[in-house]
Amino acid sequence: MNPVLQAIADRRSIRKYEDRAIDAQTLEALLEAAFQAPSARNSQPWHLTLLTDPDAIQSLSDDGIALLSSMSPEPLPYTHLFHHAPCVIAIANDAQNDWSPVDVGIMSQTIALAAQSLGLGSCIIGLIKPLFHPDVN
Repeated sequence: MNPVLQAIADRRSIRKYEDRAIDAQTLEALLEAAFQAPSARNSQPWHLTLLTDPDAIQSLSDDGIALLSSMSPEPLPYTHLFHHAPCVIAIANDAQNDWSPVDVGIMSQTIALAAQSLGLGSCIIGLIKPLFHPDVN
């Protein structure tokens, strides 16, 4: 089967990760793939933040769980928003660009497919949006 079609067929949302770092060369390949994603009028309405420090990832997860818990009448089933992933790529979009949500979605899928092709699991998570836009649900 074509390798791109195989990556699409094989990709799953992974919620359990091995406790090992991702090497710099692999991270570079993921970011290079991310920036190959198309955008409307080539506007590239995004900003990526790469987190590999376990303490920073834990802190963002804790903040997210606290905020989401304050917004929910039910207890949240999450103990870690990122499922203890060794790397988090947070993608922010330009709110002034009408097409940026679509463009960022395409970029997210591009990263997920690149991860799959490199033998890595991934999970696209939108739950942290309230951390960056607490006034928008």
